[in-house]
Amino acid sequence: MRTSSRLFVGLLAACMFAAISSATRDALAGKPIPSGKDAYTNAQFQKDLRAYSLHLLDFYDKHTQDPAEARAAAKAFCLAYLHRAFGEAGAPTWKELSEQADKLLAVGEADPLVLANIGQAKLEAGKGSEAKAILTKAHKGFSSSSYPACWKYRGCNRLRMAFMATNTPPEEWHAYRYDFVRLIVDMMAEAVDEPANRRFLWAGIENTVQISDDNSPGPFALQTAIYEAVQKAEKIDPWMKNMVNGSHHFTVGWRLRGGGTIDTVSEDGLRGFSEHLEKASEYFTKAWEIDPKIPDAPTRMIQVSMAIGSKDLSPRDWFDRAVEAMMDYTPAYQAQGFVLAVLAYGSSDNGFIL
Repeated sequence: MRTSSRLFVGLLAACMFAAISSATRDALAGKPIPSGKDAYTNAQFQKDLRAYSLHLLDFYDKHTQDPAEARAAAKAFCLAYLHRAFGEAGAPTWKELSEQADKLLAVGEADPLVLANIGQAKLEAGKGSEAKAILTKAHKGFSSSSYPACWKYRGCNRLRMAFMATNTPPEEWHAYRYDFVRLIVDMMAEAVDEPANRRFLWAGIENTVQISDDNSPGPFALQTAIYEAVQKAEKIDPWMKNMVNGSHHFTVGWRLRGGGTIDTVSEDGLRGFSEHLEKASEYFTKAWEIDPKIPDAPTRMIQVSMAIGSKDLSPRDWFDRAVEAMMDYTPAYQAQGFVLAVLAYGSSDNGFIL
């Protein structure tokens, strides 16, 4: 484990407990933070994610329609893109990758996987309009290809990011919205056959599914569309389904409650909040039971158990489960730190129920 990781965990733990009374510390005492060579860390996750990303490039060899003489240059570009995306030493800059991409485009590169990487490189290089045109072509190419859903979703999601980066009017995205939701569900179905990859697939969609609890209509409408599509799916990874369901009920509960302090919440709002967070608790708990090696579900349960309480497990119990899965998982420390801050200083701005 790197020294910087030790310092991060140590300093954060010190800040978390500094203002807590000894009696409260005793009540919150949990398991020691995992350490040593057997503790799974974010650094190891990044290595595993890189290996998975390399595995995804193998699909180019299996599915491309590029002429044989063009494949070496296209594959070399995709590998260089991957090096840059992971911030590796000696990797080309985004500007340099954009220039390399121009050479591929000049000779007629049309494979959707390659175009998806070219479009993202253009976007990172600040060439949003070019990126949007290329990623639109990539999405259309994926639609008629034999590439798996994990790549088709990547292409569509990168197109979505290009639309946002170029301030494209939202109504122009509506033509792709159905594809976006369908491809998320299709990708979740692929995880049924390769459950070891679910944590990597989830990393690509969690920000869409786990939206904030404010009243923004756009993200909530998209989350709801994904939730409804998941319920209708005949084949879907059970861990992902429970995470989607839990995230949706968590968001609905907070929207019903509102963000004010407890004295500002109506009886109906409080009732709806409790009912939906109880459902969120059931789904996140099921997700943890299915795959306890992924820290996302227990981290969400830190928030849920703090908000509505728990008969059996405290926020600290769920924190222990989260860091057992990944000892330096930042969201778990942030969630538990908030719990301790509320216990130390009383009510919070978000008005959690304790």
